[in-house]
Amino acid sequence: MQSTYEEEEMGSNEEYDLAKFFPSVLCESDWSSTERVILDISTKKFQSITNPRFKDANCVSSKDGWLLFVNVHPSNYACRLPFLVNPSTGDQIDMPELTFGPKIGCPLYSLSVVSGTPSYVVCVINNPRGMTLYVASPQAQVGHVWESYKFGAYDRHTQICTCVTLESRHQVLCLGYNGEVIAFDLLDLSWTHNSQLRLRTLNSCVWYFESGGEVLRVNALRPFFSSFVFYKLHMEDDRTTMTWVELDQSELENTSWFMGGSSFRVKGYQQGKKLYVLKPNSYGGPNGPDFETAKRKTVYHGRPYGSDMDANVYIHDLDSPDFATYTLMPDSFRTKHISWVQLNCLI
Repeated sequence: MQSTYEEEEMGSNEEYDLAKFFPSVLCESDWSSTERVILDISTKKFQSITNPRFKDANCVSSKDGWLLFVNVHPSNYACRLPFLVNPSTGDQIDMPELTFGPKIGCPLYSLSVVSGTPSYVVCVINNPRGMTLYVASPQAQVGHVWESYKFGAYDRHTQICTCVTLESRHQVLCLGYNGEVIAFDLLDLSWTHNSQLRLRTLNSCVWYFESGGEVLRVNALRPFFSSFVFYKLHMEDDRTTMTWVELDQSELENTSWFMGGSSFRVKGYQQGKKLYVLKPNSYGGPNGPDFETAKRKTVYHGRPYGSDMDANVYIHDLDSPDFATYTLMPDSFRTKHISWVQLNCLI
């Protein structure tokens, strides 16, 4: 069953190029609806995408045009019903049910895409009883299933906050808030724990993501995130030796960073250095946009509940002396949850 979307008039060639390489914003407001709304940040236009499977499902990850949606089984909260959708092509892949034990915590999801087709879908369950990695391959010739792998020597004080899948290295990296890396090798099915990879995290908001085969980390320093520090994970050929390296200014030039949920980096398609975020959450300081609103909001991880909130895209100009912050849209819009998605020029 294919996804459909409503096209709007294309802008200039420059807008088309940005739409092709920049991520879009997925707005999820009515969980009972089969419709989701996309905001193209290059044209500032909204459009809807529809699919019967969207009903009661939320998007948990995105990569190279594919969106990973997850629905909770109506009669079993510990059972998830994931599926993949490519709104640009209409392709859809059903994944097998994923059943967890009690006290599952907040699942973390990741996917990798090679030659236009998802190769691995990954889910990490991290709770006081330990960490379990679930892996499935949609490219399997015979019905794909979830394989589970338990990490034994687990430090329950390690705060795993993100997982990324590196197709080129056949590894899944589970990344801790303080910089630790727990790596799983998809070839020999072995674990490696790099517990010494610690970075300063005091009063910081941290984002991790993969871009172009590199694992990146962005630290936003509180109280009002007036400065940012960018790192990449240097990985040796032995597949176990890793070091966090701070990026220098030359590596930040003409780069745009899109932070929140599925995060992205785009190089060379926009002059200057800009960082885009989806919630104010005290960004920009007491004189920043919607600061009073930000103080009343909670950043949800997973499926959010409650009433709609005022949303916008908040842009930090990293070239300005005072890290000026402004909004993409002149007026905020209402939604329950927003996230970055990579649609490969749907609009």
